[in-house]
Amino acid sequence: MRKLFFAMLIALSSPAFGEWRLIETNKNGDSIYYDPVTLARDGALVRVSMMSDLHDVNIVGRLSYRTQHEFDCQAPRHRITRTESYSTHLAIGKALDSDSDPKDWSEYHPGSLYERERNIFCGK
Repeated sequence: MRKLFFAMLIALSSPAFGEWRLIETNKNGDSIYYDPVTLARDGALVRVSMMSDLHDVNIVGRLSYRTQHEFDCQAPRHRITRTESYSTHLAIGKALDSDSDPKDWSEYHPGSLYERERNIFCGK
């Protein structure tokens, strides 16, 4: 039944959803996607839109997030430049809130999700 529900959500979602590509689904059932249409490189920096679709509602009542990320292709660092949160799966509908204040650069460890994402986006 749950699979049918998600299949229906995907089928009824906006046409833009067809562009989202799955990066991974973790052991909790949360999925991370990226939109290849938004992938842009500026020197050593790569910018991309991503979506986190949570299996269950989190403690603040959110089921999904859209975020704009920047990855440094020459160093293990990353930052989020924009975030929107949604009470629905797949970031459908009107955003509940948003934050367009770029965060500080942060480093990540080998084997982390951010490293795997960087390898996808930087082509390593």
